[in-house]
Amino acid sequence: MIKFDIFWFDEDGPTWIEAVDTLEIAKAHIEKLGKPPQVNSGSYAVFDRQTGTRIPFIQKLAGENT
Repeated sequence: MIKFDIFWFDEDGPTWIEAVDTLEIAKAHIEKLGKPPQVNSGSYAVFDRQTGTRIPFIQKLAGENT
């Protein structure tokens, strides 16, 4: 059963990426996706279909000093 939707949020609004079964899968997919090359800023978030909660993700991109 699909429970979570992954979105990219930027100045143009949300872009749906994909739907997944678990939050762990969502986190793993976000880490693999990286920042879309055509945008300068934005972030990923996961929408929990059961609770209606939006869970923001700050992604650590390769090459960034954190």
